[in-house]
Amino acid sequence: MTETTEAVLREKVDELTKLSTTPEILKRILEISEDENANASDYERVIERDIALASQILKLSNASYYGFSRKIRTISQAVMVLGFDMVKGLAISSAVFTAMSPASRDKVRELWCHSYEAANATAMLADRAGVAGRDIAFLSGLLHDIGRALFFQIFGGEYFENCPHDRADLFADEVMNYGASHTEVGAWFVDKCNLPGEIVTAIKYHHTPDVYNDADGKIPQLLSMVYLGDLIVSEDGFFKNDSFLSPEHTNALKSLGITGSSLALIKIEVEKHKDEIRQFFS
Repeated sequence: MTETTEAVLREKVDELTKLSTTPEILKRILEISEDENANASDYERVIERDIALASQILKLSNASYYGFSRKIRTISQAVMVLGFDMVKGLAISSAVFTAMSPASRDKVRELWCHSYEAANATAMLADRAGVAGRDIAFLSGLLHDIGRALFFQIFGGEYFENCPHDRADLFADEVMNYGASHTEVGAWFVDKCNLPGEIVTAIKYHHTPDVYNDADGKIPQLLSMVYLGDLIVSEDGFFKNDSFLSPEHTNALKSLGITGSSLALIKIEVEKHKDEIRQFFS
C-alpha cells in the first residue's frame, strides 16, 4: 500500500468533484444548485435522465419512514416536497455509492442502509426535540458516513480490509493508513459540493461532538442530532439509561432538551422501519 498523507488524500477527494471524474448527473445537479433562478422543473429535466436516481427520489418521497402523508407521483412533486438540498444530497450519495464495485455489493448495501437508518433516527430526533429543520436533519444523517464510501471509491477493497467498521480504533486506522478520518473526508467532499456549512460541521464532528468548539462553547443542535442518530442505529453505541451516558452523550442530550429514554423510544421506532429501508435497496 502506498503511504497517503492528508494533503494527498485531500487532493484525491477534490478530484472526485471535478468534471473529469464526477458523474454527469451529479455535475448537472451541482450546476443547477448554484443557479439562484433554478426551479423544480430544472431539477426534474436532469433527474429524469437517470432512471436509478429518479426511482430513489420517488421511493424516498413516498417512504412511510420519511413521514409524508400524500402520494408523490412525479419528480417535480418530489423535488418540491424534498427540497433542493435534499435532492442534491441524494444525488451525491447515489453518485458515490453506485460508483462502488459490484464485488463489494454487500458492504455497499450495509453502509447505505446504515446511512438511511441514521437519517431516519436523526429526523425523529428533530421531531422529538421540537427543532426546526427536519429535512436538513435527515440529509445530514444520510451523508454522515459518506467519507467511508469515498475512501472505498479511492482505495477500493483495501480500505475495508485496513479499516473494518467494527474496530474500536477505526479513526486511528484511517489516519495511520490514509492521513485523515472518514469524518474529515466526508466533510471535505460535502463542502466542495456546496451543501450548507452546518451539514459539513455535523459530518466532521459526528463522532466527536465535544471536540467542536465555537465561541459560546455549545454543541450545535444539528451536530447533536447526527451524533445521537448514529449511536441509535449502531449496535455497539446505544445506551438506554441516562446514568450510563458519557459526557458527550449528556451534552448532546442537553443541547436538544431530551433524555436517554427518548433515545430508547426512537430506537424502537427505527426498528419498525428496518425492513422497509432494506427493501429500498433490494
